[in-house]
Amino acid sequence: MTKKQKVVFAVVAAVVAAVLVLGTILSYVCYHFIYGTRITSRKGEAYHKLEGKGVYSPLAVFPSADMDTVSQDFYYQTRDEIFAATCQIYLENQYTREQYEAETERLRNLEFSYQDQTNMLYQDEENYCSVAYVAMANWIDRYEYAITLDDSNTIIYVYLQM
Repeated sequence: MTKKQKVVFAVVAAVVAAVLVLGTILSYVCYHFIYGTRITSRKGEAYHKLEGKGVYSPLAVFPSADMDTVSQDFYYQTRDEIFAATCQIYLENQYTREQYEAETERLRNLEFSYQDQTNMLYQDEENYCSVAYVAMANWIDRYEYAITLDDSNTIIYVYLQM
């Protein structure tokens, strides 16, 4: 291999390496620009503090933070994507029978007032696996509902934003 060939080979190798490095950096930047930053949490005690952090709902169907439960499972994820933020909140609470009945009564009687109009949650037994109390269903790509499971005294609270 002549000296000229070695120089050409070194230049081509440097260009290929530079293109690979720049391509990797550019794809990383584009990915985070388009898909945003993802935040995931399993700490359920602070779900009422999520409003305004990618959550565009007062989380009305969700119970008050100070309500006692037998057990609780929580999942939260948000991503600030380029066109719109996405969010998922799942809260599964198991109650004693008395707590469960009080919470389902709260859901049955929950009212929202807006511009001299009062609305209640609607009860849906057809589109969910069990009786659900729905605040939003595909309202600007948002869903908020609570599914009641009578046999285990459990209520699953869900907020989805796509």
